[in-house]
Amino acid sequence: DDDDDTGWTDAAEMAQRASRLLRDVAGVRPRHRLVYLTAEMRFRAPLPVCRTADAAAAVPTLQFLVLGDLGQTDDSVRTRDGLRRALHVGEGRGGAAAVAAVLHAGDLAYADGYHPRWDSYLALHAGLSSGVPWHVCPGNHEIETDARSGRIFQAFETIYRMPAPRRDSVRAVLAPCRTADACDPTPSVLTATYDYGNAFHSLSYDGHAGPWPAGVKIIFLNSFTHTGPGSPQHAALLSELRSVDRTATPWVVLVMHCPIYNTFADHHREKHAVRMAENMETVWADAGVDVVLAGHVHGYMRSRPVYNGTVVDPRVGAAPTYIIVGTGGNRDGHARAYFDKDGPEEWVAYRNKDWSGYGTFEALDDTRARWRWMMDDGTGGHVVGDEAVIRRGQRGGSGPTVHDRIP
Repeated sequence: DDDDDTGWTDAAEMAQRASRLLRDVAGVRPRHRLVYLTAEMRFRAPLPVCRTADAAAAVPTLQFLVLGDLGQTDDSVRTRDGLRRALHVGEGRGGAAAVAAVLHAGDLAYADGYHPRWDSYLALHAGLSSGVPWHVCPGNHEIETDARSGRIFQAFETIYRMPAPRRDSVRAVLAPCRTADACDPTPSVLTATYDYGNAFHSLSYDGHAGPWPAGVKIIFLNSFTHTGPGSPQHAALLSELRSVDRTATPWVVLVMHCPIYNTFADHHREKHAVRMAENMETVWADAGVDVVLAGHVHGYMRSRPVYNGTVVDPRVGAAPTYIIVGTGGNRDGHARAYFDKDGPEEWVAYRNKDWSGYGTFEALDDTRARWRWMMDDGTGGHVVGDEAVIRRGQRGGSGPTVHDRIP
């Protein structure tokens, strides 16, 4: 609705229109095709189709496609095509892993308050997102200060229910932006509160429910709200970690937008990432979180197991592996430079600032997971740019350990 001739529309109106399309559907079966039609689509062909998630018995091992900072550029299209190929191969190769879900670490459409870009973004990957569950967390490009009210995250709230809305506690602190040049609608550092239902949430793939060798618990966090003790997000994280059953979900993975370990010059030690590390790193390390996925920086990095800046040998201790996969395509180009020009930090296992791509995480068994970063090969395909078998750390020894004591 371009009623002001700029494309900068009132997100509240957008939400009212979209609410007519949001419905909970009961009684559907796994791997079931749903055809849907609205009054606005009555002349559209072919009819839109989505497929429900696989039954437990249909997925021999759990594999997830991972990306961040997708956007709508030529690089974005190549990433989307790579995800499509990965999904197709996963469905068709018998005893190997099939794709359970896509995990998107924020920065989605890069609409930045221009709502028609949301339409083009959703159309860009409609054939993919209708065939596999697509789970997201908010990035700074979802802040989108509303053109009239100054409210934030309105389009993100309207489009995504992760997993369901709860009482809105957004505090509107930004001034309205009437044009793209009036102010920055997507600040990397935000002073606000955003504790809506899709800001932080979790999902579990229970190892007891099917034949796969290991289950996975995935917790999504929000880099753009309070993280300290007593905040809703801190309390939710504690609750989620206390509820983990390691016999059902031995693997625990966090997904957030802003990395707390960052080898790149871009977004290095931004204050909200530093604050999250101060408030939460010990909590999730003590709980035995295995992998932390992030985007925000338009480069790729995989760390060694690390806690408080110190590498932890998984043979004697346990600490998370941190991965930046903000290489989906974005809109601003690749990361400009590494922070330390003399070489990578001790905790960096691999880094790349020059190519786009996406990742895959596959839980092989209770102690091993395979990670791959699939790098754009420059010809329209993808090759393995980085690969590692991540091993869950041992109880006892030095460093943070896997145990049930959560502060």
